[in-house]
Amino acid sequence: YTGDGIPLIPDNVAGRTYFQDAWATTDSWGTIRSTLSVSGGRLVVTSTGATSGITKSFTFSAGRSFVMAIRPLVNSTVKIQKLGDTAYKVITDAFSSEILAIYFGNAESSGVIAEIDAIYIGNGAYDTPALDRAGNGNNLTLNAVTPVNGKYGKEMSFNGSTSYAQASSPVIGTTGTVAV
Repeated sequence: YTGDGIPLIPDNVAGRTYFQDAWATTDSWGTIRSTLSVSGGRLVVTSTGATSGITKSFTFSAGRSFVMAIRPLVNSTVKIQKLGDTAYKVITDAFSSEILAIYFGNAESSGVIAEIDAIYIGNGAYDTPALDRAGNGNNLTLNAVTPVNGKYGKEMSFNGSTSYAQASSPVIGTTGTVAV
């Protein structure tokens, strides 16, 4: 199977809780020691103090996937915190909290620290399948899979909890799910 053609952000529209990839406004995101603006279709985070961040409240069911396409600027690290949860997560995760906080730890106390291209929250489902490299049409339906650069083009990365690839037709006489 190949991950070629699988978009970074899940493309099943019905499975989306929140999606933004063409920023025209700050879309009701709150700020923590930062200001927000929009430039070139991106959300621009400008720090006004150490450990800046942005927040937004959501209503959705547990186990949603989160994907963020971000360009950290300056010497900055990105941490995703699910408020009410003690663990920090980075870039892609499944979570159940209603308030999402994205923190930027930066070496400088002020200035532009990140540009966010896209944020996705949803069930992680794809309309784009993983294609059968043998050409037999035994393609896989995907959920919460991330396409990554591999030895032979794009390959698939699984998150260890909600990711799966499922055959839509019998491959060896039995339909099944590959869970990694």
